[in-house]
Amino acid sequence: PLGVGAEVDVELAVAGAPIALPGVFLFSLPGTVRDAWAAGLYPFALVVALLSGAWPYAKLLLLLVCWWAPASLMPPRRCERLLLALDALGKWALLDFDMMMMMAVAFRLHLGLPAGAGDVAPLDVRVQVTPRFGIYGYLGACLLSLAISNALLALQRRALAAAAAAEAAAQAAAAAAAAQAAAA
Repeated sequence: PLGVGAEVDVELAVAGAPIALPGVFLFSLPGTVRDAWAAGLYPFALVVALLSGAWPYAKLLLLLVCWWAPASLMPPRRCERLLLALDALGKWALLDFDMMMMMAVAFRLHLGLPAGAGDVAPLDVRVQVTPRFGIYGYLGACLLSLAISNALLALQRRALAAAAAAEAAAQAAAAAAAAQAAAA
């Protein structure tokens, strides 16, 4: 399934005869939250559910608000501050990918009994965590979200600079007109 972030695969060799056990355990976001909750790890389950499940969607909604909300509802300076906060906090979503890769490295095991007569090991066990589409899809979505927040922040800053330049030009023109009127 597409929602599986990784799976634990086991390869056994008993007296040289290979036995493959793919997908012994599957890692997914709902499964992780459910398993943590069932184990009584309530704070961990809530943190995973909020930061990995709800936060990416909330961030995208807030980006949409910054982009589409009128200035009367979301003043430009407040929008810039929100975009700065979203840009800084958005990087925390990459923690899931980092943790999955650390698990893939940490759970890669090779256990074997020494070979006896005939140079065939009586038991050889290999365990590995294999990343699947879910973690790569999540990584792609996180990177795209970070790129969008960076682009929106750059556009917001450009719009603020243009507005400040236009205001300064209008004030200079008004001052010049007032000076010309006073001289006449």
